[in-house]
Amino acid sequence: MHGTFFGIPVGAISMMAQLGATAALFSIGLKKRKHFILRACIGIVLYFLASLGFTAILLNSMYGLIPFVIYGAFFLTALFLFEPDAETLWFYALSVVAVQHMGVATADAVTTLFNVPFGGFLQQCISLLCFAGVVIGMYFLYGRKIKNIEHVHTRPLRMVLISSAIFMVVYVLRFFSLLYVENVPQQRLLSLMIHLYSVSGSFMCLFALHSANNEDTLKAERVVIEQLLRERETQMKFSKETVDLINMKCHDIRHQAQMLRENPAVRIDEAALLEMEEAANIYDSYARTGNEAMDTILTEKGVFCQSNGIPFNYIVDGGSLSALSTSDLCSLFGNILENAIEAELQQPVDKRLITLKVFRNRDYLCIHAENYCETLPEMKDDVPQTSKADKSQHGFGTKSILYITEKYGGHVSFTGKDHLFIVNIVIPLSA
Repeated sequence: MHGTFFGIPVGAISMMAQLGATAALFSIGLKKRKHFILRACIGIVLYFLASLGFTAILLNSMYGLIPFVIYGAFFLTALFLFEPDAETLWFYALSVVAVQHMGVATADAVTTLFNVPFGGFLQQCISLLCFAGVVIGMYFLYGRKIKNIEHVHTRPLRMVLISSAIFMVVYVLRFFSLLYVENVPQQRLLSLMIHLYSVSGSFMCLFALHSANNEDTLKAERVVIEQLLRERETQMKFSKETVDLINMKCHDIRHQAQMLRENPAVRIDEAALLEMEEAANIYDSYARTGNEAMDTILTEKGVFCQSNGIPFNYIVDGGSLSALSTSDLCSLFGNILENAIEAELQQPVDKRLITLKVFRNRDYLCIHAENYCETLPEMKDDVPQTSKADKSQHGFGTKSILYITEKYGGHVSFTGKDHLFIVNIVIPLSA
């Protein structure tokens, strides 16, 4: 900590500012507490006052603890400003601290490598550029994902503790190593190695922290998807019973209408009778593909499409679907068609269209679905993103399609062309 400002080491003041700048970038998307602007003003002032006060107290006795005091003040400030629970904010604060440390170590490594004199204008510029580059780079690599962690309620606390321990070891070894090399001739190479060790150690901390969180997020999503699969199968059983019952009643209505026509003693309103028969015909278009579950899905979705002015054309070989379990089949095609129907309800009535083709090509099950779309959905990693505001509670339909396709060793592609959104799935079939 070279140099002082009103008796406070410049390095400590610089650390406070660096943490604040990094935190401001990494907090984008975190849910903020009420009256956030007022809280931020109060919190920032208290953060600096507490950090400076404890720094002054520890300066002449245990100055090695100063960074940890600053880290603690930073964490308490995060609790004061943001709504997520303490574990989530510990995750956030540790990410910020690791990035700040990596930025400082990177800047020190560059200035040491090129033997830039410490304290000069050139050294300050290089350090600032290196620090900013690391912070921005780590934001795009990890920081953007932090806004989603408040929705994951099963984060592995054990990995957060391990990552904290990793960072503490990295910091302590760096601190004592730099103290040692100050009295060693030819210290430049040793200093460079220490700085590079700090960079790699900080990155290891970040990698372990976010990898564990990503893995936990995937596990949580898989639990939700599997629950949705079970619910879909149960729903389909009720749907089949409902469709069968409606078809029976529609058959009776048409039969009774015919009897009324043939009875000369009964005066009937032919227009009203035709309207009643047309309404019954909507519900009596039972699909027959050779697969009972698929028949129920197509019938149910076909009725909805016909009632809402959505042309729905399909050519389905039900025999090619025998490799799929009933629950997987119901979820796969239910989600494909529900996504398409939801999109079509937003389109002009005269342009709505859904097409579905299912067939076997040699040893592969081929599924092709397309629907008209004025504005194609936003894509990320070739996967359409939900347009709903709360993305953590939506988008499971697409994830379910991916999950089931991968479960059977298949491949799915989502593409858009000429105002058509297209889903193509290929699944290998056992001989």
